[in-house]
Amino acid sequence: MEPALSLEETLGIMEREVGQHFDPAIHAAFRRVAPVLYEQGQTKDHAQ
Repeated sequence: MEPALSLEETLGIMEREVGQHFDPAIHAAFRRVAPVLYEQGQTKDHAQ
């Protein structure tokens, strides 16, 4: 199994695909909440 991509790598891929694979409005909303979601996923409390 390959290691997970970092948040920066993931957002970079998504940024390159905006307008092709990703709706610009949805992507903009996701970029606002992605750091919070990522951080929550890194904590033990949310991983259980």
